[in-house]
Amino acid sequence: MKNLAPDNFTQTIRSINQLDDRVHIIHAGFLRICYTSISVAIRKHQ
Repeated sequence: MKNLAPDNFTQTIRSINQLDDRVHIIHAGFLRICYTSISVAIRKHQ
């Protein structure tokens, strides 16, 4: 594997930072779905 060039690395970090807000929103929604499904499953078992 070749090492990434420093410029390439900084560009990747910038693009990740730009996507960060969207990723956090998607991740929060995903965690909410998981939490609700788990809580529903726990209620059914009780």
